Amino acid sequence: MTKAAERDDATRVPSRDEALRAVRRYITTYCRSGEQLPTLGDLHEELSYSKALIRGALTRLDTAGLIVWCRAWTATRVLKPGEIHPADVGLDRSVRERISSGYYQPGQALPTGLLADEHDLSVEEVPRACRHLVRDGLLHHDDHGPFGPGLYVSAGI
Repeated sequence: MTKAAERDDATRVPSRDEALRAVRRYITTYCRSGEQLPTLGDLHEELSYSKALIRGALTRLDTAGLIVWCRAWTATRVLKPGEIHPADVGLDRSVRERISSGYYQPGQALPTGLLADEHDLSVEEVPRACRHLVRDGLLHHDDHGPFGPGLYVSAGI
């Protein structure tokens, strides 16, 4: 390798996606479901990525529903298979109740922005919060729905 190539390689800044893959690989290799994750500082030391990149990766894994992570929480952990994210319990319960009471009708688009505000979630976290409702057949995603792409109340509930 030439000196210029070595210098370029040494000064290359890792991408967010590289850090995400490294953190995900670490979690799937060394952490079990329900187990507490190492601290942000420990992951920084272990993986040699900046704390900002690791923080971003943890946020993305939390939004995807693979872990529970919040800077304010001390119990960062891997979710068990089928376990609902603690931040999603209220939205899940609320939507189930509204479907069973008839407030949400089959074919109706789910008001994801309003639900996000009501349950103190970001719009990006609503799909995570609804994944158990989709799994249970109460909701479905329709890319070509009458009100555009989104989550809709399933028919025949």
